[in-house]
Amino acid sequence: MKKIKERKEPLYLLTKKRLISLINDKEFKIGESLPSERVLADMLGIGKSTLREAIRILEDEGIIIRKQGSGDFVARTVSQIQSGMEMLSGITEQIRNIGMKAFTPYKKVRRDLADKSIANKLNIPVGSPIYILERARFADEEPAAYTISYFSEKIVGEDFNENCIEESIFDFLLTKKGHIVNFSKTNVIPVYPGGEICKRLHISQNMPLLLLEQIFYNQLNEVIYYAKDYFTTGLFNFYIIRKRSRDQFIQDLVNLFSKKEGE
Repeated sequence: MKKIKERKEPLYLLTKKRLISLINDKEFKIGESLPSERVLADMLGIGKSTLREAIRILEDEGIIIRKQGSGDFVARTVSQIQSGMEMLSGITEQIRNIGMKAFTPYKKVRRDLADKSIANKLNIPVGSPIYILERARFADEEPAAYTISYFSEKIVGEDFNENCIEESIFDFLLTKKGHIVNFSKTNVIPVYPGGEICKRLHISQNMPLLLLEQIFYNQLNEVIYYAKDYFTTGLFNFYIIRKRSRDQFIQDLVNLFSKKEGE
């Protein structure tokens, strides 16, 4: 590995840039831990104090996550999928929008009967036949999300299998079943899923994910499926645009003009 040479910039900033380059080049991958402080400092040809300052900045920027007793983990690359929580788009579409290729190295479908919890979410009787689709989603070589989707058999049909959906569930429901995904009701929950999910995404068990638990509705406001989507915080950056209500905004305008007239 090339060592850092002295330039006009402070050495800790050069170290930060070098670490970012290594992360973007996948020398250090999302979900993996960095080498120990001593080893990494030797690799880069810098002192430990310089390395600590560079990692502190990367931690503040959310690129590195520090786990007490476990080490420093890569949380994200510098290029991320930016998505407003108020906008509903599929994972495949979001990945393609930043010029990356969506692919699914793991996909499994199984048939089951709906228990009370799933039946309530899908608005079907308990014991109704359902299909459960699990997928590990990647953007190029980076882990993007692990999704678990629940469909009523009356929505997807008796012959539903792994080959029915190539990439986009939204496209499948539209072109094959005549359902337009109109909106979703979503709960957002930070989690440490561990186990099978981390294994399928090739990430550390210590990697936090963002769970979007969603019920999707069609153009007739009917439930079409329920999903638990575990997003990597390294690739996805969700944000919320919060606005004041129309009435509050109008009242503030009235107060503002009243104040100006009184001056």
